[in-house]
Amino acid sequence: MATTNRFLGTKNTENTGRKILVDTQTLTTGATIACTTKENATKTFFICALATATPSVTIGVGTATTAPYVGDEVRYILSADAATRVVTFSTGFTSAGTLSVTANKKATISFVFNGTDWQEIGRAVTA
Repeated sequence: MATTNRFLGTKNTENTGRKILVDTQTLTTGATIACTTKENATKTFFICALATATPSVTIGVGTATTAPYVGDEVRYILSADAATRVVTFSTGFTSAGTLSVTANKKATISFVFNGTDWQEIGRAVTA
């Protein structure tokens, strides 16, 4: 896990020297959902239609010299089928607990990388 900040405060630059990327990935539902961010992605959107009762989501934290970088963000956009789905954010995350996505509704949950793991910064479930 990189403990380096992606942005160092210099106007129009970031420390990897790469073109900045906002990435979107569609995930396949299952008992375990493993996620990985791309090296130059400052923001990643993961989209998943949940069809498993209680999926567990994991995410990579990189190495000392590879992404993610401090300040990178991920957002999950989740939708439930005809049943309420309870999602656990496990390896790589520090979250406020499980997220219940109500039947036939959508939910979002956001995280920022703090140099060690992905720290939850917000969540919402449609009414």
